[in-house]
Amino acid sequence: MLLSGCTAWLPPWEQAKPAPQKIAVTRPAPTRAKAPAAPAASGTASTGDTARVAAARRTPPSPIPSQTTPAAASAAVASDVDLVGMDESQLQALMGPPSSQQDLSPGKEWLYRHGTCTVDLTLYPDIKTQAYRVLSYEVTSDNDTGDRKRYCLADLRSVAQAK
Repeated sequence: MLLSGCTAWLPPWEQAKPAPQKIAVTRPAPTRAKAPAAPAASGTASTGDTARVAAARRTPPSPIPSQTTPAAASAAVASDVDLVGMDESQLQALMGPPSSQQDLSPGKEWLYRHGTCTVDLTLYPDIKTQAYRVLSYEVTSDNDTGDRKRYCLADLRSVAQAK
């Protein structure tokens, strides 16, 4: 038996969008505080001991503090920005002037470089406005993982904003 299939074709502006990531946070289960043992000599517990035990039972577990680093925060900002659809002025406001430009009729290619990070953008004119807009982009680095690509975009943006 022969099976065949095809893959679904997506337009370039849909292919360039990174998949959203979900981060799961696990919290430890709350533990119950053990009540102090009642004094053996007297048959009743003092009022102070009872108040302390009741207060210990009422206190909710403290929330886990957020452990967000500045790099993780800038990566989150970078993942929120989608370069596809931006025009030249928006792109330069966000990332500064490109390291190199090349006119490839009918489009343009802009290249941003910083260290081992490279962003290659393809711009084409909008039919209605004739303004060049980003159709697709590719981020490459020494480590081509999704996180590293987000850090590259954030790094390029921070370099542009520092100028």
